[in-house]
This record gives sequence, structure tokens and C-alpha cells, in this order.
Amino acid sequence: MWSNQKLAVVGSLIMLGISALGGIFGNSGGKTSPPILHSDLGAWSVCRQFVDRNLVAPATADYPWGYSDYTRSLGGGHYVVSAYVDSENGFGAKLRSYFKCEVRQSGEADNYRLTDLEFGDGPMGFNANGPIIEPSTMRQSSPPPKPVPLKTATPKPILVPTATPRLTHSTVNSVSKLRGGPGTHYPITGQAVPRQTVVLVARNQAGDWYKLDNGKWIAAFLVDNAPANLPVARGQ
Repeated sequence: MWSNQKLAVVGSLIMLGISALGGIFGNSGGKTSPPILHSDLGAWSVCRQFVDRNLVAPATADYPWGYSDYTRSLGGGHYVVSAYVDSENGFGAKLRSYFKCEVRQSGEADNYRLTDLEFGDGPMGFNANGPIIEPSTMRQSSPPPKPVPLKTATPKPILVPTATPRLTHSTVNSVSKLRGGPGTHYPITGQAVPRQTVVLVARNQAGDWYKLDNGKWIAAFLVDNAPANLPVARGQ
């Protein structure tokens, strides 16, 4: 028969084994920890939420498949998403908006902080094949033409200094309807989204409507940083 000392040692070993198993399986009946979203997929999901907040009808939003083609990691929990979304405007027409969203990991691995969100008329940042190349940079360079010697001296032109025009960047401050003329009685011809850059070329006589470079009109109170010296459009 075993002595009391041996029984005590065996009992202690059994209790240690039960405690170890409890530490391993103790949380099996509770909620599991949320998945770590510190990844391209996490940044894509968070940016979609931020974009939805700027849409008129977010329930109709359609985003492209293949999030990895539109998401890039800049390192250190910093991500940039450049893609597009198709959604309905206030009149039920489905329009495409391009956006670039930058987020950075904040605190927990599944928390992200928005650092920048831009909308535009075309792809922004990069595409599935890498960085977007503007058409001007895609042209093949050609060797410079050989200089032709002149038999007679050419007089040097006199340069007259001219004032450099000051460029301003006008942006839309709210979801806006574009119209065919300076007034709400003109038909709607398009839509602009917040923070979209627009080029203003003229105004109406009253100055409460601006004409864009594409011929469409937008109400003046929907545009920030408009030039102060816009000419009056012909016929206005």
C-alpha cells in the first residue's frame, strides 16, 4: 500500500495537470479574440467605410473585386487604397467616382485612423499594374535636333517682364449637382463630390454661379477658394 507521502505527491501532480488544461481550454466557451486586420484587407475594408460616408446612397455602392490590386502598404501600419465606386446619386442615376484613401494603424491592430481621402474624375495613385503614368511621360524621347549654323547674326529678342498669374485650386465642399446653365431651372448634367478639384472659367452676372471648363455650371456657395477675377460668361 502507498504511504501518505506518495499519495500527496501524486495528488499534487494531478492538480497541476488539471490547472494546465484549464489554462489552455478555459476560453473555449467564451468569445474568441477578433481577427487581426493589420493587412491590405483590413485597410481596404476601413477605407470603404470612410468612402460610404460621402456617398448619397451608400447602400447602392459597388466596389471592384480584387482588393489587393488597389491596396498598397507603405510600411509601419500605413496603407493607401486607390480605387473607384459606382453608386446612385439623388436622382437614381449610377455614377462612378474615383478615390484615394490613406489610413494608418492606431492603437489595436484592427483600428485604423484616416489620414487622407480624395475624390477625382479618374484613377488616382496607382493601378493594378503599378504606378499610373501620365500620358506626357509615356512618350518616347527623341534625340535633340542638330543645330543649324546661321550665316548671319540673329538679333537677340528683348524680353519684357510680365506678371506671373497666381493659380488657385478651387474645390467642391459638398455633394453638388452640375447644371446646363446658371440656375436651378436648368437641367442637371452631372454631379461633383466633396474635395473634388474643379476649374472655374467664368461666372454669371450676379456672381452666384460658376462655369466650369467642361461647360457645366455649379452654384457658387458649393465651391471653396474660387478666383476673385473671373470674367462674366458671354450672354450672362
